[in-house]
Amino acid sequence: MGRLLEKWSVVIVNNYFLLFAINGFLAMIGMKYAAKLDLLIMLAASVLTASYLLKKMVFFDFLVIVFIGVLALSGYVKDYDESLWYLGCRTELYFIIFFFVGKHPSMRNLDIIRKGIVPFLIVCLIGLYLYFTSPSWYMEYKMEIWSDQDDAGRFLEMSRLSAFWPYPYWVSYGSTIIYMYIMYLSYKVGTISKKNICIMVFLVLITLLSQQRTPLAAIAFITIFYCVTSIFFRKRTQKRTMFGSLLILLILIMCIAVFAFNIISDEMRVRLLDKLEVFDNAQMFLKDRTNIFRDFRTKEISLLGDGIGRYSHGAYFLGKSAITDQQYMKMLYEIGILGCIGYGFIFLVTILKGLRNIKGNIFELLIIAFYLVAMTGANCLAVFEQHIAIFWICCGLVFSRQMDNGRKLWIKE
Repeated sequence: MGRLLEKWSVVIVNNYFLLFAINGFLAMIGMKYAAKLDLLIMLAASVLTASYLLKKMVFFDFLVIVFIGVLALSGYVKDYDESLWYLGCRTELYFIIFFFVGKHPSMRNLDIIRKGIVPFLIVCLIGLYLYFTSPSWYMEYKMEIWSDQDDAGRFLEMSRLSAFWPYPYWVSYGSTIIYMYIMYLSYKVGTISKKNICIMVFLVLITLLSQQRTPLAAIAFITIFYCVTSIFFRKRTQKRTMFGSLLILLILIMCIAVFAFNIISDEMRVRLLDKLEVFDNAQMFLKDRTNIFRDFRTKEISLLGDGIGRYSHGAYFLGKSAITDQQYMKMLYEIGILGCIGYGFIFLVTILKGLRNIKGNIFELLIIAFYLVAMTGANCLAVFEQHIAIFWICCGLVFSRQMDNGRKLWIKE
């Protein structure tokens, strides 16, 4: 019975993108009462976590568990809304179990991403249709979340492509993850097939229309990164093929970018350009992001913080002080200096372990780097729609993977 449960849990987790898409679709069409597949994913992840810990738990795993317990307990004894404490534990702390899921032997082939490509592309195609047709029921659905915005702000926020969700994170972060995955596999093979080039160009279009700067920056960086590595680290016979594929990809990406800028409205174009301008001055971007929550400047930072979930999105909807778009700042005030040191220790050990076998962990390290940068402008650790499960799975994979070159390829070139 235990083996059967574990087997089905692997199937559920590996169909993460499909189940998440169905969940979003149910919520969009007004069936939120049935949109509980995220709980099914978390339940399956819990089974795999228990399976792994009962068989192969090591000292570092014990430290992570203790870290989770300390954060939960230190928040519980604080005097604030219990529902916010519960929300912080259910989201940010509970999501860490995907670290152990990533260490489970069944996750080593990254089937969770491989099996998610087709469902993800279908969702993006439907999202593209909804984006351009904008049926009234769909606009009303998106308008609910932006009711507190002025008319101009509401229009600009609602104009971002988001498919089945009010926010664009699921499609933008997902596009980046899948783009990285296909690029990684293509680099291993030594060329990018025509089919994969078409998919990657489509993903760039989706990311552009979602108007998310960090995913766009990540896609640009990954493309440049593999261009450079193709020139300097490939054999001469492979260099021409891979670089030629990348050149075609770059040309098509530029064409799709021009197309995207021509089909969006003037207001959206100005907004997108304003978003991209921050890359000229990263320091100014961080300063501006911090200034959004300048009310916290006079607030004291404690050793254990004010409590997990205290300044979450839940606090914002309750009309309380909240930090909704700056993960590092949120961590500093919620879990304090000790909590930040704990997270920093986990991330640092993961990266150092990955660098010891950089060739075998390059995809995972790039995903981790993407999220660590994204946390400067988003609460990635606490938002399931931003695919934080993939981040923690990649952290777990870095620990579990040995010198393994036997991963399955989604598309054989």
